[in-house]
Amino acid sequence: MAAQAVGNSVSEFQSGFSDMRSDMAARVSFKYGCTRGVAGAPFFFVNGFLQPGGGSPIDFSTWTSILEPLVAHHGQTIEMLTSV
Repeated sequence: MAAQAVGNSVSEFQSGFSDMRSDMAARVSFKYGCTRGVAGAPFFFVNGFLQPGGGSPIDFSTWTSILEPLVAHHGQTIEMLTSV
């Protein structure tokens, strides 16, 4: 099921668990989350700051309101995918 979700074969998905780079990235990300007080999922950070919602999923309009000012500050706009 996970391999189908990420678009790889099962063997490619499983090999990621034995890959040292993936293992180290997961460990570093986990430890970083611990330093930020993450105690569950989902928690979202933008530029190192915890986003509102207290572990609840963030909807599209909220993401747009968070990211648009950051991108607009640099004279750009956000173009997000609205369908998969």
